[in-house]
Amino acid sequence: MAIFFIKFFLTIFCVIALSEVAKRIHPAVAGILMGLPLNAAISSYFFHYEQGFDFLMKTIPWGIAGLSSTMVFALAYLWAGRLCRALPRGVQICVAALAALLSWGAFGLVLQQIPMNLPVAVCVFILATAGNLKALKRFPYQGDKTSNAASSVRIMLFRAAVAGASISLVTGFANIIGVAWSGIAGTFPAFMFPLMIVLHFEDGGKAYPGVIHAYSYSVTNLLLFYLGMYVLLPPLGIHIAYIILYVASALYLWRLGRFRARLARN
Repeated sequence: MAIFFIKFFLTIFCVIALSEVAKRIHPAVAGILMGLPLNAAISSYFFHYEQGFDFLMKTIPWGIAGLSSTMVFALAYLWAGRLCRALPRGVQICVAALAALLSWGAFGLVLQQIPMNLPVAVCVFILATAGNLKALKRFPYQGDKTSNAASSVRIMLFRAAVAGASISLVTGFANIIGVAWSGIAGTFPAFMFPLMIVLHFEDGGKAYPGVIHAYSYSVTNLLLFYLGMYVLLPPLGIHIAYIILYVASALYLWRLGRFRARLARN
């Protein structure tokens, strides 16, 4: 029980801090920040702590492949939100959330039918990323900004509770759901999902697409994070590997943010 609450409150701290920074600046910044290995790192750390090193290493290919489910999730939310934008906002959010969750689960089931290893997982990720970027061209984003007002305590706790519960449950039941679902579920967008819902509720369809568009690029950092874990964990151990990978992630996302800013200006 103590480990559950450690995971839960660690996640709460991360999601409140990052989502508030993102909301006050720009949705695209939120999407870039979602490329930080937060969900993946917390899930992986507790897989290692609770299930052991071998279990964690086996989940890495599934985690890489599972990133494609996250892209499907975000795209389904965007598509459903646009499709029913004439409906009341609460109905839009419910329909979009349901479409996203069902799409994520269905794609996860498809992934489990594939004999998964590291090269196959990377190929799945590359194909999914290319398809996702092509599909997003049908949903152009105009660069709208959120209102920069501070979120209420209730909204912050909602975001944190969704993220904390998702990660705590996935890692806590890893020995029951097995390696494949643990790896896939470890990439569930526990930080992005509540943020999109809140932005959708507060700003309609103006802001949350920016999170999705930027995430379609920053998700490449999560691929690099998983590959880095696969290479660095055996010789260095999880703590030193995480320090190196977080520094590398921050530098990569900083450069990616500058690259996207140049694209936007052009």
